[in-house]
Amino acid sequence: MLFGRPLFFSAVLVVIINLVSAASLWATPRWVRLSFEGDPSTTMSVTWNDDSQAVLFVQWGLTPSYGNETTSKVVAMGGDLEYVHSARMDGLTPDTVYHYRVGNTDKWSPDYTFATAPAGKCDPIKIQIFGDSRAQIGAGSAMRYQDLLMSGFSLGPDLMINTGDIVHKGEEAPQWSEDLAKETTVATFIPLLNIIGNHDDGPGEGDEANFNKLFTYPRNPVNDMEDFYSFDYGNAHFAVLSPYTFKSDGTFQMQAEWLDKDLAETDKLWKFVLLHMPFYTCPVFGLGHDADEDGLGPVFIPIFDRHHVDIVFSGHNHYYELFQPLKGGQPVPIEEGTVYVTAGGGALGEIGMLNVPDVACQYRTQTSGSFHITQMTITGGELVFEFIDFGGSVILPGENMKPPVEHMRITKSLPPDYCFEAVEDGDTEADAETADADSEIVSDGDDENAPEGDVETVTDGDLGGEGEGEGEGEGEGEGEGEGEGEGEGESDGDVNGHIDGDAESSNNKPVGDMGSSGGCSSGAGIPALLLLLVAVSVPAIIRRRREE
Repeated sequence: MLFGRPLFFSAVLVVIINLVSAASLWATPRWVRLSFEGDPSTTMSVTWNDDSQAVLFVQWGLTPSYGNETTSKVVAMGGDLEYVHSARMDGLTPDTVYHYRVGNTDKWSPDYTFATAPAGKCDPIKIQIFGDSRAQIGAGSAMRYQDLLMSGFSLGPDLMINTGDIVHKGEEAPQWSEDLAKETTVATFIPLLNIIGNHDDGPGEGDEANFNKLFTYPRNPVNDMEDFYSFDYGNAHFAVLSPYTFKSDGTFQMQAEWLDKDLAETDKLWKFVLLHMPFYTCPVFGLGHDADEDGLGPVFIPIFDRHHVDIVFSGHNHYYELFQPLKGGQPVPIEEGTVYVTAGGGALGEIGMLNVPDVACQYRTQTSGSFHITQMTITGGELVFEFIDFGGSVILPGENMKPPVEHMRITKSLPPDYCFEAVEDGDTEADAETADADSEIVSDGDDENAPEGDVETVTDGDLGGEGEGEGEGEGEGEGEGEGEGEGEGESDGDVNGHIDGDAESSNNKPVGDMGSSGGCSSGAGIPALLLLLVAVSVPAIIRRRREE
């Protein structure tokens, strides 16, 4: 039971202070948000807004006594956003809870906490991915975006990622204050990374854009910008693309060359790519964006295939889709292909979710027209992918979060000593957190320790194309099929794939071109009760990983 776990009472103090100072909505520092520029197991960055450009600090440590301090950098924006401060905390210990605060002797924030990422190759991590949280009625962010974030946060993720379209017009600075007020209900305690969508860029490019001024992310080595970049979290590698900036006259060659090199150099077991625009999607009755609408596919898909990216995440279309593994645009066994996911259900409370019918759609195995979050839990060589349904449709505002439903499971066979290291006395029983960095990694089927074997895929039927009944189980019927594979070439050893979906819209779909149709590109305060729930829940969620 979540509320039965030990709590950090300092988080409760956060709410008391917020309630007492309700009349001072723009009290400084405000909108404190976590992210990272370097290794998230040993560093953490914090960004906040303030009415002053004076020298400010972040203080951190294992207790509220802190003991460490770093001076902030500052960027002027004006208006409600005024000055943006950011600072980096270095020399942290992996998988450890830290206390921190920002400000100076005149105005400190409350005490907050965060946990660093684990360093072991088999330590569990939980990542939530969603997108399109912009307002569709009016400007700024969706009416109930903070409800969606806080509900997802209650499941204890380590990291949240928004695949873009965060506000209605990114070039208008005031719209970002509404987003920050909502997302920092959780981003104060765990890192939340945003990706540039077609509504988020401007007024300039790179460091001149509002997006880049407001958030602190890794910088790529090509042009030293935060628009596209990569990072590792646990034993997973994430590469972020930006289809709307630094296009190189529409060729995207700069980003493509960087991505090819970046994926070739990583030694992580799991590989993911994230961007706003989907490569595979099926618009509904002409409502929605075309598949690969800007022609990125011929540039990037061969790179995904060459390096065996496990999943490509996107948004842009306001519904959910899960496609079977593809390579070269054709369905293949899961150990050979890349799964493509559209997760555009972040605008809780708006009316723009499309009620996607479960009609025949090339290679698609799951679809839903509900507001939603997707969630990956990775433990060693196993990935469990879940769909979190919030209800709602094109005319309904959305209900409450339903329990996560498993839609896919991928398992990679690992050598017996993959999670452990041998110590000098010959004892091979070592904690996974101290796993030998030189241990051989099963990659692309080339490791002699990786046994060649069968690959089994399972398709569970009748889950409902609109997310109906997804909160209660994996459907009413189940069909199975098996495929043999040697696990060679670009596979990561043995891989068992389990994808839930409609039996008539899975592996037996005809081979052909992706469906596409016309496109459309249109596009507060925090309740005290919600703040109270955050304060009570946060410490237990942060510590959950250490107690499970």
